[in-house]
Amino acid sequence: MSISSLLSTSPNEITESTASTIPLFKSCQMVLDAKGVILHHQANAHDCIGYPEANLTGKTLNEVLFAIHPHWTEFLTEETPPENGFLPWEDSQKQHAFGLSIQTLHLNEHFYVTLAPALAPRDTLRNASLLDIPLDTETVSQLFLRLQTAESRMETYMHHFPGIFFSQRADLSFSYLGPQFESTFGINPNRIQRSSHEFLQLITEKDLPIFLSKLEKHSSNASTFNITYRLKHPTENSIHHFLDVRTPILSPAGLLLGYEGVWLDITRQTIAENRLTRSVWKENIATLTRGLIHDFSNIMAGIHSISELYGDSINKEHDWYGGIHQIKKSSREAQQIVRRIIDLNREVPGKRGYHNLETLTREQAELIEMILPRNIKITVKSSGEELPVHLDDVQYRQTLLNLAINARDAMEEYGGTIEISLSSIHSGDFFGKNEQAPQNGALICIKDNGCGIEEKHLTKIFAPFFTTKETGKGSGFGLYNTKIFIEENKGIIDIESTPNQGSCFYIYLPLTNFDEDIQSEPAQDKRPQIAVYADQDAEDFDIVKNLRESHFEVITFQEKEKLVRHLKENDLFPASSTVLLIDIGESSSIQETLVTLQSHHPKGKYILQSQSHALEMLPNTFSENIHLILDESISPGNALKKIQKLIERDV
Repeated sequence: MSISSLLSTSPNEITESTASTIPLFKSCQMVLDAKGVILHHQANAHDCIGYPEANLTGKTLNEVLFAIHPHWTEFLTEETPPENGFLPWEDSQKQHAFGLSIQTLHLNEHFYVTLAPALAPRDTLRNASLLDIPLDTETVSQLFLRLQTAESRMETYMHHFPGIFFSQRADLSFSYLGPQFESTFGINPNRIQRSSHEFLQLITEKDLPIFLSKLEKHSSNASTFNITYRLKHPTENSIHHFLDVRTPILSPAGLLLGYEGVWLDITRQTIAENRLTRSVWKENIATLTRGLIHDFSNIMAGIHSISELYGDSINKEHDWYGGIHQIKKSSREAQQIVRRIIDLNREVPGKRGYHNLETLTREQAELIEMILPRNIKITVKSSGEELPVHLDDVQYRQTLLNLAINARDAMEEYGGTIEISLSSIHSGDFFGKNEQAPQNGALICIKDNGCGIEEKHLTKIFAPFFTTKETGKGSGFGLYNTKIFIEENKGIIDIESTPNQGSCFYIYLPLTNFDEDIQSEPAQDKRPQIAVYADQDAEDFDIVKNLRESHFEVITFQEKEKLVRHLKENDLFPASSTVLLIDIGESSSIQETLVTLQSHHPKGKYILQSQSHALEMLPNTFSENIHLILDESISPGNALKKIQKLIERDV
C-alpha cells in the first residue's frame, strides 16, 4: 500500500485489513506458583488472550502462550514463570510492531502476572508502518501516550541541556533553534532564524573567516566535526565562547541539505585556560628577569655605597655635595623600586599574610605612577591610621593595577587624575550606592575623571569577557579577576559612574582580628611568626622581605604603642613572642621601645639589627637584654638561620 493510498484509507478499513492477521488482545491477570503453573485467573482471561479453553487453572503460562502463538517459543523458557518482556506477533514470516507484554510481580511464593496488548520497543517500532499496528482504542491510546512521553522528555532535555540545539539550512538560516538560545542571548530566535546574515553578524570579525573556511572543508561528507568561535551578545557588549558540534545532512546524491548540531558555551572553560596561560607566562617572565633584577640591584647598591662614602667626606660647601647626595637618594629609591617589582612578581602568589593596607596601597601607587602616561596623575589620600588586613598582597597589588589601567583607558586621550583614598569604616556603615559594611573594615576608593560608564553597562562590567573597548584592546577579564579576589577575601566591591564625568570604585575589606591562621592552619604546619619594629617604614628593609620569602609570618610596626597593643590584646603573639628591632641610628627610640616591651613581655625573644652602630659601641645594659644581635656584615642566609634557631629554642 502506498503512502497516498494509506492516507486516504479510513481507520476502520485499516483495522479490517489487519484484523485477520493481528489479534486484538486485552489485558488480564493471573496468579502463578514457583513453577509457572496458573493457580488463579480472571473469568474472561482466555478471551483476552485468544486461548480456546475457558479454564486455564493447572496449566503453565508458557504452555498457554505456546498454544496461542508457536513463534513465541524462542522468547520463553520451559517450566519457569516468564520474566518481564514483550512477545511480538508474527505471521507470514513478518514480525509486526504489536504483541503481548508480560509484567511479573514476585510476592512471597507466588507470581502475579499481567498480560496486556502492547506496541513493540522503539527499535522495532521505528521500522514499522501503520499497517503493522491494529488501530483499536487501546493500541491507539498506547501510541498516543508514548508519543506524549517522548515529546515531554525531549522538551525537558532541550530546556535543561547546557547547550543550544539547532537545525541549519545550507544557506545558514535556521529551521530550528533550541529554547536555550533565547535565555542565553535575550532575543527571540525569529530574529536570526530566517536570515543567515543576522547569524553571521553575531560571530566576531576575527573568527568569521575561520568559521566559513571550516564549513567549506567539512561539508562534503556526513562526518561530525566541531568549530570553536566567539559570538557577540546581541543586546550586551559581552563575548561568549562556543564549541559548535555539527553534522552535515547530505542527500543521496551528496548534495548538502543543512546541518544538525549543538552549541556548547565554553566561556568559563576558556577563562580557566586563559588564567592558567597567564600564570605560566608570569612564571616564565619571573624566571627570565630574576637574574637581571638581582644584577641591577647589586649595581644600585654599589652606587649607593660609593655615593655614601664620598658624600660623608665632602664638605657641605663643596659644589659636588648636593649632586652626590642626590645620587645617594636616587640609588636608594631605585633599590626600593626593584624590591617592589620582585614582590609583585614573586614565584608563589596566593599566600595570605598580615599587611598594613596603607603601606601596600602607597607602594603600589608609586609603581603604577611610573607606567601611567605623563598627562595622568595619581594621588593617595591616607587615613592616618594603620589598617591591618589578612590577604595575598600580590593579588591586592594586581587589583589596584587592573583598576588603574581601566581608569587610564577611560581618559587616555586627554589625561586626568586618579585618586586613591583609604579610610576605616564601621560595621553597619553604608558606602557606594547602597552597600553596607558587615563588620569593621577598610574602604578603598579609586576615583577617576575619565569618560565614565553608561548606566546600562554597570550591572555587567564584572562579567567575564565583558568590555566596552574596541576589539583587541580589552579582554574583559580585569574587573572579573578583581571581583573574584575581593569576594575571596570576604570583601565587597561597588561602583558609581556618570558618563563624561568619571567613575569611582569602592572596595570594602574586613580588618583582621589576627586569628585567621590560628583557625585555618594546623599547629604543626603553622608558620613561624615575628614582629618587626623600626622608626621608619619597616617594609623598606631587606630583612623583612627575606623573612617572608623564608615562610615567616611577619607584621611590621612603626609606632611602639601599636606594637604593645597588638602583643597585649591579640593571641597572634604569645608571651614568648619574637620581636625584631631595627636600629637605623637616627634616634634612640629603639632602646626606649625595648624597655617598654620587656616591661609588658619579659619572656619575649628580642632581636636587634643594627644598621648604624658597631656592636662594641652598643651600651652593655642594652645588649644584655637582647637575645640576638645582627649587623649589616652578616649574610641574609646566616641571619635567617640564627633567627630560626632562636625561635625554635625551648619550643
